[in-house]
Amino acid sequence: RRSALSCGGVSVIPLAGLDSAIQEYSHNRRICWQFEPHPGFEKMISKDNTEGIGSFEIGIMGKNKLWRYLSETAERLSKETETSVDLNFLTPYEAIKLVCETIQDRVAYEYLIIGKEGKRMVERGEINKTLQPELVDLCENNPEKFDREVKKLEIKIDSMTADQILENGFGVCRHIAATASAMYSLLKEKQRGLLLNGTYLAYHGQNVGDQQLRSIIESHSYNIFLVTSPSGEVAISVVDPTWKLDEDSELDYTWKRISQACSFLSEYGRSIGMKDVEKTVSALASGGAFRMEKYFSENKLSLYSNGDEPCVSEFLSDYISLIDQGNVGRSGETLSHMIKFLSNYGCDRVRALLEVLSRPSYGFINCLDEKTIRRGRFTELNRELKNIDFLSGSKMDNLVLTETLMRTIDQFSLKWLLFLEKRIRNLDAEDFEYLGLVGHCVRACIALKTAPSEVSQLQKIQQALNVVRAHRILGDLLSFGGIYLNV
Repeated sequence: RRSALSCGGVSVIPLAGLDSAIQEYSHNRRICWQFEPHPGFEKMISKDNTEGIGSFEIGIMGKNKLWRYLSETAERLSKETETSVDLNFLTPYEAIKLVCETIQDRVAYEYLIIGKEGKRMVERGEINKTLQPELVDLCENNPEKFDREVKKLEIKIDSMTADQILENGFGVCRHIAATASAMYSLLKEKQRGLLLNGTYLAYHGQNVGDQQLRSIIESHSYNIFLVTSPSGEVAISVVDPTWKLDEDSELDYTWKRISQACSFLSEYGRSIGMKDVEKTVSALASGGAFRMEKYFSENKLSLYSNGDEPCVSEFLSDYISLIDQGNVGRSGETLSHMIKFLSNYGCDRVRALLEVLSRPSYGFINCLDEKTIRRGRFTELNRELKNIDFLSGSKMDNLVLTETLMRTIDQFSLKWLLFLEKRIRNLDAEDFEYLGLVGHCVRACIALKTAPSEVSQLQKIQQALNVVRAHRILGDLLSFGGIYLNV
């Protein structure tokens, strides 16, 4: 509990510390919610989820099945611990443990539907349990049909409700996290005590709400545990029931995903009555980043692992996300900060940019359209790219950087270019920087004697050059440099 990050009555705190704090005030009924203050909070988040999971939509029969599964787990735990587990009078910690134990008892990870890696696992003979075992043989005998059938299996599991996930016994992180949230909500409905009022086990993933805009750190779904109180205090932890399927793994992941607790509060803090959300989250994120830097320094961590020892790279996505959500990010200095930070570990500017751009917490790869792109990032990236001479330094690093810029161009839509063309006379600095990113990529291609491999990328570059030619915009202003002449 002493390690908690706190600001303005909001704390990011490890799960065990949160449990002990709850138990201390639980004896005082005056500071417990006498009613549920934010009914439907988890359901609201589920409606923001674009992954198409059906786990949240449960009828009466489904709820009865869920309750039976929870009761069976409680009965087992009572025998093992020789203590009574009463499903109607639970602390939040007990409820979370019960939910995760029930999932662990009944669900296995469905590796077939995780994409190319799942297929490689089949080819290596590493998949022993699956909802449809016949697909394993199909992979070798008819690969094309295997791909089609796996897609059908994914759609089938996506459409399952929480009780069906537990009944069929297979899913991936998004199904497991959604099922955990649904079970916790059911436990709250059935309580005769007060302690679960104002507590929430919410679904968290990159496709919920505007999370992609808030520096998501990985393509993974898990749960945010939130506790509110009548005094206005808020406490938040991160739990991961998917990793808990492995008995050797831990349930509490707060320490490794502090940035995602901040991200969640940015998205949903106002819905639970938080005041000064932006200021509070920025302070929490800045405090988390400082704590990480201190940890790196005191433990003398190297950038990459030399074995089983922890390393900076292991925490880098979370660190970048914290920097981006904190005061540094708000002032548009995330990249320059990271270049300076990584220089302490022997990274030059190009290497540092590659490290940052390869992380989902800053990269552009998962962006779907201009709505999900933080335009300020283009401004930052262009500012740093201007300091790079693509004709010197490590050719391999430059080549990799060029490939990274190619992926960024995938997000530079023709639709956006047409929009710029319509309002070309009113271009502001960010618009120039946005267009300039294409120029950096072309300049890198020319310097390295390579070319964009995708036709769509060539079309976007051609469109950008048409904008430059049509409106006689100075190349230097757009950071196109000598590209106009070269092309």
